[in-house]
Amino acid sequence: MRRAIPDFEMSLTMKTWKYLLIFNVAAAPFAFAGDFTLVPNVGNVNGPTLQVTGAIGGTALFTATNIPGTGTGNFQPFLRLQQPNGRTTVETAYNSNNITDDAKMPVNFTHDLPFSSLATVTISGTNYFQFYLDMAQSGASPTIDLTRFDLGIGPASQSVVGATTAPTFTSLNWSLGGSGTFLHDINMTDVNAGNGQADVIIDIPTSAFAGITSGNVILYAQFTNANSSFEEFGTAASNVIGVPESGMTLTWLGAALGLIEVARRVGAKIAQRK
Repeated sequence: MRRAIPDFEMSLTMKTWKYLLIFNVAAAPFAFAGDFTLVPNVGNVNGPTLQVTGAIGGTALFTATNIPGTGTGNFQPFLRLQQPNGRTTVETAYNSNNITDDAKMPVNFTHDLPFSSLATVTISGTNYFQFYLDMAQSGASPTIDLTRFDLGIGPASQSVVGATTAPTFTSLNWSLGGSGTFLHDINMTDVNAGNGQADVIIDIPTSAFAGITSGNVILYAQFTNANSSFEEFGTAASNVIGVPESGMTLTWLGAALGLIEVARRVGAKIAQRK
């Protein structure tokens, strides 16, 4: 005989399901359910790190920043994009020694990228390959959407005519969409005026390239809502380190120094009594 469920048990059951649903939604904040939004930096204070789980390749970190000085001082550009006339809000390109699609000359800013040149940083015990993005949006409309970010290994010096034509990948290692599709985008706000400085730090887990020791790195990128001069991606120079830990690091450091000072004073008093 089927037992009737008392009202209080039914109430508990419904509450349990309610909390389970809330927990499941809260526990997966980075699931692919919509657009991502990168909170901008405030002056020289980095914005909060955005964790983006790629369609392939694991979880990457995107952090709004303000690091002046394009070039060997801070980051070394390997891909510049700029929308052409007649297509004023979309720009699509990939890096190659042969300038392709919406990529912008000269070749010292858009070129092949050897895998061996990637800089590795360690953040909270995880190794990443670090890239930088320099945006250039006008003050009236500073938001731009990163709608494609395909990163992998492929033949060097590719040249394909047509901004909708993808490069050849021998392996696609991290992707915002996956398999050349447009599934998601990252909304970014350019709060640092002009070109010539890193606006976003992008950390791609090295585990996405497990087993790869050589080859040519290709970044196939697309932006929408582009309204000013070029955007450019670069790799970290040798003197650039990973995204700093949160302010708690400084808090603990200050507390430790405080304890050391207290210990010094107590020791001095004990010595005086002797």
